[in-house]
Amino acid sequence: MKVFCVKRGLLPPEETRINLFDSPLQWGVGLFETLRSQPDGRLFLAERHLERLFASALKLDIKIGCTPDQALALLRQAALADPGTRRIKACAWEGNFWVLSQPHQDKKAAYETWSLLPLQLQRNLPQHKSMSMLPAWRAYQEATRMGYDEALLLSNDQYALEASRANLFWVKWNQVFTTQEEALPGITQGFFRAQGVRPVMLTRITLAELLEAQEIFLTNAVQGVMPVGRIAGLGFEGPGPLTHAFRQAWETAREALAQ
Repeated sequence: MKVFCVKRGLLPPEETRINLFDSPLQWGVGLFETLRSQPDGRLFLAERHLERLFASALKLDIKIGCTPDQALALLRQAALADPGTRRIKACAWEGNFWVLSQPHQDKKAAYETWSLLPLQLQRNLPQHKSMSMLPAWRAYQEATRMGYDEALLLSNDQYALEASRANLFWVKWNQVFTTQEEALPGITQGFFRAQGVRPVMLTRITLAELLEAQEIFLTNAVQGVMPVGRIAGLGFEGPGPLTHAFRQAWETAREALAQ
């Protein structure tokens, strides 16, 4: 793993050591974004990730200590540090902006289906990509321990919110839906709402209603579109036509728009 950082507006000439006694780290008072680079170092929707991070920092009164331009330059530097597809993680807390870069390999093939374990659990500060990820981490660990790929987070009244690290989409009556209430406004989710593969409507859905959907898929910035083939004990047929269409649109746009 390679590490790059900006400290209080300055690029350190040598050391990139993290002070573990920084109170923001001890209390999880920070933000992060995760991106996937192309093999040639290009980044997809990097500016939108930074817009979300800096908007959250302003809302939560976290003074990062660098400008968006400095942050973008650091992301590009990290993506170009080594050849191949990279997983790029930007972390920001008071006075600091750090970028971690490591090789990336997809967990599953493009159209291989994912299994979800429903769990009644909500993330802290769901509208922000906060370092306070313990609830989502617990949910993911429980899901994988039980043999599932991901956790489907449910509200106390059994509404399906999101996965532990992805947004939730579903198809009913040949219409595409997603949820944003009590869930993170995802970058890939926002891209699809604006991109126009098909109109995407915002709504809420109970777990019982979700299990009657024609198609279900997840989205995030690293894996793109992940078709869901099983929720708890209920299986679904392989990726449907709209899931295929959204995956193809993501792959095409990533090639064309990566900066």
